[in-house]
Amino acid sequence: MPPSLCPTCNHSVGQGAKYCPSCGEKIFYRQKSIWFFLSDIFDSIFSLNSKLFLSFYHLMIPAKLTLEYFKGVRKKYYSPFRFFFVSLVVVLATIKLANQNKSTLELKLNGFENTETAFALYDLVDSAHYSFRQDQLLKEEAELINAYSQHIKSIVQADTNDMMDISNFIFDDRDSIMVPMRDAFGLPIDSLISRYHITGFWDQVFLEQTLKVMKQKEDLAQYIFGKLSWMFIILVPLLAFCSKLLYWRSRRWMVEHIVFLFHLCTFALLLVLLQELWSNALFVRVLLIIFLLYFLFALKRFYGQTWPMTIFKMLLLIVCFSILGGILIVLTGLLSFLLF
Repeated sequence: MPPSLCPTCNHSVGQGAKYCPSCGEKIFYRQKSIWFFLSDIFDSIFSLNSKLFLSFYHLMIPAKLTLEYFKGVRKKYYSPFRFFFVSLVVVLATIKLANQNKSTLELKLNGFENTETAFALYDLVDSAHYSFRQDQLLKEEAELINAYSQHIKSIVQADTNDMMDISNFIFDDRDSIMVPMRDAFGLPIDSLISRYHITGFWDQVFLEQTLKVMKQKEDLAQYIFGKLSWMFIILVPLLAFCSKLLYWRSRRWMVEHIVFLFHLCTFALLLVLLQELWSNALFVRVLLIIFLLYFLFALKRFYGQTWPMTIFKMLLLIVCFSILGGILIVLTGLLSFLLF
């Protein structure tokens, strides 16, 4: 027997009803199995009537989702911010995963180019080499250990003989502060600061962060990627303000520009995802042309101005986007560098 009242809105439900006549909640006659749960997930994602499918489908039509949103058609689509944020998370996660795989491959190909790793391996191999008596080893094994030890030793000696001018990273008045690479990468930062008399607060901060970045470049890249989502969320309202200035005669509310840009950026993120999945120079150019055409037709449909004026304002918006995006990227990189 179905429940007499809807569990969501408490509206009375008739005998045999599958949905609540008031709110549309699906009525369960009995506890469903795990297969029902899985089929419900599959139906929610891949059904032609699902929010996800309809949102993606209508996103392909320039300005379609934005126009529908302000007509009041909202229940069957994802909200603009949620749609944008989910797409952003998926794209950033994909890029991060791809970069991790590339970093792992590069590390394997580069061998022992990392200074600290070379130091540690050299000490390990050197101690192992002398822990065995030569007469206990076969000739081939002895030659292999000797060659391995000499290879790592050459890397360590090259790094030890190299000098680094750390005055390039700080505001110290001295013309140069030459530091052996082994000190720069092997000493604790407090010992390095004390030994080479780095006194200024910001000098110490910049030196510490610079060396940390040089040692952990991959970790810094991941850290910056973690902050990019906030950069995009801040960027959209700033771009909306530029749009409002360019289209001030249209008397549109600020929220209309924001929703339009959320949908535009969501489409751009989907193109970025395609580019990340298939990185090809020709394909990237095709995607760029697709985005510019999409941008142009979206402006034309949403704001309804003439083609020459739409093209002119699109070019102005691209300049504004580039300037604001560049400033935010620099600020994000600088803050990530200081807080890393």
